[in-house]
Amino acid sequence: MLNAAAKRGAFERLILIAPAPALAELRTSLDPATAAKVVGTLAKDLVHMSNPEIAPHLEALIGPAPGKS
Repeated sequence: MLNAAAKRGAFERLILIAPAPALAELRTSLDPATAAKVVGTLAKDLVHMSNPEIAPHLEALIGPAPGKS
């Protein structure tokens, strides 16, 4: 699914966030062109966190949201 989306030009950059075992599986499933678009990874399960709890993890990867310092 990610490989097909990358081929369609659906994204220029990709950040992978998943529990470590799933992240490892994701990485091995990416074709070279899609893997080249990966700009960050986080081996963590964030599914049960609220948006305010998730924000610091994302900011560590991509920086603060616009208008936030």
